[in-house]
Amino acid sequence: MEKSKSTSGNMPRPWQSNHTVYTNAKAGTFLELDKERVQRVVVYEMSKGSKYFENEERKEAFAGQKIESINVADRRVLELEAACDLSRIWLHLDMDVFYAAVETLRNPS
Repeated sequence: MEKSKSTSGNMPRPWQSNHTVYTNAKAGTFLELDKERVQRVVVYEMSKGSKYFENEERKEAFAGQKIESINVADRRVLELEAACDLSRIWLHLDMDVFYAAVETLRNPS
């Protein structure tokens, strides 16, 4: 049987990202099978070009963009927290004239 070759780094192989479940409990599977090869050849290669495949790739790309934007936001929050000066306290009150006028009517003094 063909042994699968490892890719460099921790990058997932594209056929591992499809949401499928593989089990040894299928009828007639008495031999030890290479699950990664079955996943790659049967599921990934055979579904290439299908609408399902294209939709899954689109959803995966969108999820990747969302994760990247969250990572950018997290890095920015850390930068802002590191630059934050807490040695002073600022108090800002914003009162509408309406509330002051109501209080003046209630208590003219």
